[in-house]
Amino acid sequence: MCIRDSIWGQFGKMDSLFNVVDTWKEKADNVIGKSLPCGHFIPEEAPEELLEEVVPFFLG
Repeated sequence: MCIRDSIWGQFGKMDSLFNVVDTWKEKADNVIGKSLPCGHFIPEEAPEELLEEVVPFFLG
């Protein structure tokens, strides 16, 4: 499995409970990711930051 990008909320449970990128690297190749300054509802809480990440990915 290859997952290129992963995005999660900095103030959600994932960031406080896991090293998200390291966890994905146990199961996938070529993993990169980052947290955004929000909780669980990323599109509602950090729409501009999310767009900055996903638009280049989709245009890529």
